[in-house]
Amino acid sequence: MDGIHANVGRASGNPHRKLCRLRHIYPSESTALLILSRLRVGPLAIRFTFPNETCALKKCLIYTLKLLLILVMVYVTFGLIHALVKLGLDMGYEYSMHITGIGFCAGLVFFSLVSPFMRFYVLGHELTHWFTAKLFRRRTGGLKIGADHGNVRVDRPNLWIILSPYLIPFYTVVWLIIMSIIHIWVDNVDFFITFYAGLGLSYAYHIVMTLLALSKSQSDLLFHGRVFSVCLIVMVNFMILFAGVSYFSNNLQNGFVLLKKSYHLQSKLIRKLSGQLERSIR
Repeated sequence: MDGIHANVGRASGNPHRKLCRLRHIYPSESTALLILSRLRVGPLAIRFTFPNETCALKKCLIYTLKLLLILVMVYVTFGLIHALVKLGLDMGYEYSMHITGIGFCAGLVFFSLVSPFMRFYVLGHELTHWFTAKLFRRRTGGLKIGADHGNVRVDRPNLWIILSPYLIPFYTVVWLIIMSIIHIWVDNVDFFITFYAGLGLSYAYHIVMTLLALSKSQSDLLFHGRVFSVCLIVMVNFMILFAGVSYFSNNLQNGFVLLKKSYHLQSKLIRKLSGQLERSIR
């Protein structure tokens, strides 16, 4: 999967207006997508590109807001990582997490080195776009699934619709629904072993395919800027991971206590660094 190509049409007031088409190809030709403006971050600088000088102020305000949001997302993500590590160290041996970890590690190896089951990923990817569009009450058109490509038509796709496949672990959600139904009639040790192993395996599939997508030039990431999109994807995935580990290990309350301490520690560190920077400037 080398890229995702998205063609977006302009919605008009006509009730029969064309739907925007999110067409994905795995792998694809190099993405040739017309984007009027986007955030481009290099190693040492941020470059702004404005297609129309009359819109320069508006674009500058948008990019300033995006930059602030990026800093907030980085702050939130580091807090989640720190709290997740602390939670793992404080947890000790937890049977459910042990089985989940085995399934997760097995999934990482299998889906990375053996087969990514691309057709299943394309199916989950396009269905996630479709379901998210329905949640936002957007009109949807045809949905096509192929062995290495797919597309779905969506009316006025927003940030969450475009990035939803990278945020929502589709097959993990499907697994939770299926096993919750089975749990009505089955409640034994074998069920829980299967449940937690499948939970780790399905989430590993989401992580492997998301990392693969982020390593390529995915056009989904270009609509709102690559850096902004990647920061949002990483933050939301760590949110889901932290909430999942806290809940399924029965450490939900302790997890949020650790998260609060983590952000308090980060705030103290930032204030300390700011003070040192201010003194060095003087």
